[in-house]
Amino acid sequence: MTPHTPSAPAASQPTPVVPPRTRRGNGKAGKLGDSGGFEAEAQRVLGRLRSATAGVLNAVGGSVDRAADLRRCLDLDAALAWQVHTIASSDDPLRAGRIIPKAGAMERFLQSARARGAAAALVREAEEAYADYQRLIGEHAGDRETLDAMLSALRPEESSLKKLRRTAYKANAAVWGVTVRCLLNCVVFHQRPSGEHDCLSVRGRLGVRRLREGAVVGIYASGRTWGGSTCPPEGAPGVMLNACDLIEEACSSPVPAIERVAAPDGTVREFLRLEGLGRSSEVSVVWRNLALNFPGGSARPPHGCSVPFHEPTETAVMDLLVPRGWTDPATARAWVTATPYSPGGPGPAATEVGRGLPLECELEYVGTRLDRLYTRHAPAWAEIIGRELERLGWPADGFDIFRCQAAYPILHSSVHLCVDGPPPFPLPPFAPSPDTP
Repeated sequence: MTPHTPSAPAASQPTPVVPPRTRRGNGKAGKLGDSGGFEAEAQRVLGRLRSATAGVLNAVGGSVDRAADLRRCLDLDAALAWQVHTIASSDDPLRAGRIIPKAGAMERFLQSARARGAAAALVREAEEAYADYQRLIGEHAGDRETLDAMLSALRPEESSLKKLRRTAYKANAAVWGVTVRCLLNCVVFHQRPSGEHDCLSVRGRLGVRRLREGAVVGIYASGRTWGGSTCPPEGAPGVMLNACDLIEEACSSPVPAIERVAAPDGTVREFLRLEGLGRSSEVSVVWRNLALNFPGGSARPPHGCSVPFHEPTETAVMDLLVPRGWTDPATARAWVTATPYSPGGPGPAATEVGRGLPLECELEYVGTRLDRLYTRHAPAWAEIIGRELERLGWPADGFDIFRCQAAYPILHSSVHLCVDGPPPFPLPPFAPSPDTP
């Protein structure tokens, strides 16, 4: 883990507020126009419904990774199971808004979930979120068909940029000989009552497959984070504060083997030892890195992290947890640059890597409840992070939670997550729209 910022005196921070343009998964309905027009209002309402539905699914017990699993678990018809599962797992609530079940079907789903053991509070939140959705129809469209047409206008079919990234992913998979179904990265900042600052990083590679002999996947203990007034400069050499540990209960069984290799500079690199090819080689690995009493830690913003992509990856899920009261969620942002350095050595200067690359995602404030970390790409992710926090004795309800997801992230790029304060990196010269070619 790279050195954190120089020490800075802690300052009292304003109480976090949820900005109009920031999606929130557990918010309450507001007055029409509070969030700045139809798109922002629809984003808020449908985002709330998505999060509430995911919360119910996460509480019913058993594995509901697929719509077919949900159908069997709650005894739903195939169409309703597909609708509910798609809504809960969608990366874009506006796109999924066109397949929301009708009122009677939604009630059947919630009744089945209640009978299966979902908590009354979670079901009630889903009911209120659906009522908010019906209000959206009445106030903005008048009927469901018109609302669907309005949502279609906001979210046309898949953009050309995503198609290009998917094509690049397939080509890179053939060249590099390895694929990763889901990359996971979570950074958690914490301050002890005695004042020392700690930082937990939990990373994972799910569904790793080797496509040709000799392909490898690295396990990186170091990462780039900042938790004070400035961050380490681009290309700064990393400093290992603590070695990483496998979270064995979160890995595939048997636990994947890790091979240690000495680099020419005297450092040690660790790699997954993959056996076989294709499906027979598939493994999942999750590991932690804990920096205790790291130098320069501060409650003073900004706080953030960088997530590099070294393997062809289908989906990346990146989470940032900052103690409540340290930041203003309205300032959360994400951007992407060329990866500034390679593990084990310095990289080019900041001015050479500060050029922005297109990124079809945004940093989303999802609230304070740990169950909002649920993702269909890794259904147990919220539980994994919860167990780690419990193991450390950190309060599970003490954080503002930010998430960024990217489909087919650009190989050898880095996504940077930052909240509060001026961005510590050179800003991209443009802010591309989802359809930027």
